[in-house]
Amino acid sequence: PAVPAERTPFVGRDAEAAELTHLLDRMLTGQGGLVLVGGEPGVGKTRLARELMVTARERGCICLTGHCYEMEGAPPFVPFVEMTEEVVRLLPQAVRAAMGDLAPEIAAMVPSLRRTYADIPPLPEVPADQQRRLIFGAFLEYVRRATLKSPGVFLLDDLHWADEPTLQLLQYLVPHLSSLRLLVVGTYRDVELDVKRPFAKTLEALLRQRLATRIALRRLSEAGVQELLARMSGSAPPSGLTKAVFRETEGNPFFIEEVYQHLYE
Repeated sequence: PAVPAERTPFVGRDAEAAELTHLLDRMLTGQGGLVLVGGEPGVGKTRLARELMVTARERGCICLTGHCYEMEGAPPFVPFVEMTEEVVRLLPQAVRAAMGDLAPEIAAMVPSLRRTYADIPPLPEVPADQQRRLIFGAFLEYVRRATLKSPGVFLLDDLHWADEPTLQLLQYLVPHLSSLRLLVVGTYRDVELDVKRPFAKTLEALLRQRLATRIALRRLSEAGVQELLARMSGSAPPSGLTKAVFRETEGNPFFIEEVYQHLYE
């Protein structure tokens, strides 16, 4: 090959990309939704979502990413916290305007907001069992206000590691997405899904209630491996090499890239 690949080219995902583009088109008319992209590690779930976000940005959307983490003790709502902090860095005045009088409730979920906005008043004292519902309602209204100005795409990455509060907020938001200009994309590992983690139960509930579209990403075919190698190297690979890489990687795009880089070096 003439040059090493900086990133794996996007191949073999035309049908899945078309479905995501359709959901984006629908969201831009005011009918948002939730789409869950499942697959094994390295199969390209996040890459597919990021390709959608490139298209969405070109069409005027605010695109934000939040991650879930495997580590114990991660703060609650961490992907929503990350997305809120990201948009504050991008559009601080617009965010404060959209929060308006709801800022105390949202700051209870995202404490760093008080460092950015000194004018946020204290959170009113309410019984503990009512506080979470007030916070959820405030966050929904804030999102509604914000997406009236600019449509949005939220990427929740690695939902299989999500904590219970994050999933509760997601389930609270999802029934309202059909009337918002917001598309939420969640990625998760669908192999060996840990039934002890809360996401398994949430996934079952969302699909049973038909509140989510599910896209299952599978490994590339031998033809897909050949196309991927050709795109990375800039020339058609010998058929014997394609067969060998397909056999060793079983069509997993991440492993194909690793093999390619090893051969290149």
